[in-house]
Amino acid sequence: MPSPFDYMEFRRLLIQYGISDFGFPLIEMSLLWTFYLYLHNPLLFSVIAVGRPLVRTFSAPIGGMISDKYEKWKGLMIFKNLTVIAVLGVIFFLITNNIILAIIIFYLRIIVAEISNTIGYVSFSSLLPRNMLKDAYFYAKVVGHTSSIISQLSWFILYQIQGFKGGGRLHPWRWIGSTCFASNMARR
Repeated sequence: MPSPFDYMEFRRLLIQYGISDFGFPLIEMSLLWTFYLYLHNPLLFSVIAVGRPLVRTFSAPIGGMISDKYEKWKGLMIFKNLTVIAVLGVIFFLITNNIILAIIIFYLRIIVAEISNTIGYVSFSSLLPRNMLKDAYFYAKVVGHTSSIISQLSWFILYQIQGFKGGGRLHPWRWIGSTCFASNMARR
């Protein structure tokens, strides 16, 4: 019986999903934690924390349109790299204490990341025959969710190693180092 694993492109995409889904939560939790420490305001923080579910509702159709109109692999790589660039923008504006621009760039990052996710899932349909798509989506979900759960559990360990103790602002260089580590994990 043929399997999606018989296709080299599927295996590559699956590995990319596993690595990306490990790195993305590390970045996300680091950014959210840093916002929380900088804001000291639960109401403002809630505006940031609900960003992902709000954006997901309208970004999926945009990602679908982009993946239909342009080559999927180029779109996927462009949007993955834009996500990393946006993280650097958020870091810069947090360090310079420009919270409004940091929040705007954070939301743009979420939009770009969700479009990238949509393009990635649509890519399966161009890689595999239709009768294998159900299995391919299942394997992608298993790999992605497992990697994401491991990432979220390991964030606490990385948090303790870096010495991020609450009660004050994070030292910018220490935060940049941990975010760059997570960002590199997401890009591989």
